[in-house]
Amino acid sequence: MQISRTVNTIAILALVVTLLYFHINTHMVAPTTNSGVWSQPSALSSISKKPIRDFDINKAHWRFNYNDLESTLFNARFSQNGELIINNDTLSLLRQSSTYLPSELHSDESERIAYLISRSLPAKGSHTLAELLFTYREYTKALEQQDASSASTVDQTQISSQQRQLKTSLQISYFGQAIANSLFEKQNQTQQYLEARAIIRQRSDLDEAQRKSLLEALTSEYQATLNAGSGSVN
Repeated sequence: MQISRTVNTIAILALVVTLLYFHINTHMVAPTTNSGVWSQPSALSSISKKPIRDFDINKAHWRFNYNDLESTLFNARFSQNGELIINNDTLSLLRQSSTYLPSELHSDESERIAYLISRSLPAKGSHTLAELLFTYREYTKALEQQDASSASTVDQTQISSQQRQLKTSLQISYFGQAIANSLFEKQNQTQQYLEARAIIRQRSDLDEAQRKSLLEALTSEYQATLNAGSGSVN
């Protein structure tokens, strides 16, 4: 009788284990397409802007590593309501972020980057940040072409002044006046300061005392301008 009960118990346990194994393999296995490629369950895809496929998460299929880009983008600052704060620090962030991307982006790569940014950063500001990143890349390409075309000028002082003016116009063209001021104002002020110093040093009508006085006054004015700042856009 005892042996019979033991056998029955073992049989019941075996049945339970079999049912559990069947349940787990039926409900927990990762869904696949007919080709055997992993696809996101429909319940999750319905809340995603773009379904995540196997090649979306495997960085080997992309020409960029989002982990590197994301570590830099996390330094972006956002207001309490989630909007991006745009200032000179943002310019440094855009410059650094661009180094993690290929020189030319395919449309699907741009879409993927914008999607990942929207997932990892505050909703409002993330869209602005993605747009700024792509705009900055286009701006730098245009700037390189512009610098190359103006390099034939002989007078170095004239080159610097001309490039700065063209650069400022280009910034406004790509970013708009308000955002361009917030991003580039300190950079432009520094460039203008260096040009002014070069002009003072080249003036032959000044003696050393006069030159020194003008340079000190220029430096004081430059530092005061930087300290005043222009505020931020958000």
